Amino acid sequence: MLTALRLTLWTVLTALWPIYSMLMGGLAVLTFLGGLLFGGIWLFAPNPAPFVGEAALYVLPVSLVASVLNVAYGALVFALEPKDRVTFYQD
Repeated sequence: MLTALRLTLWTVLTALWPIYSMLMGGLAVLTFLGGLLFGGIWLFAPNPAPFVGEAALYVLPVSLVASVLNVAYGALVFALEPKDRVTFYQD
């Protein structure tokens, strides 16, 4: 029962992995670029709006969290992978 549940969970997570990875990777990249943009405006603009610096501080942790969640998802899929898969080329 537990092995079947683990295999089912692994199959579902593996099937969803490309979609999840693209979404979280895109979120990580876009928020990182947004942080660079807002941070650059805040650092180099002569008189930036007050919210620009705060936006840079709020956006960069989102990028970090998205990256960590993406790696954690991959680690979970790897941990749930069945180690005793039967291959057809065994003697």
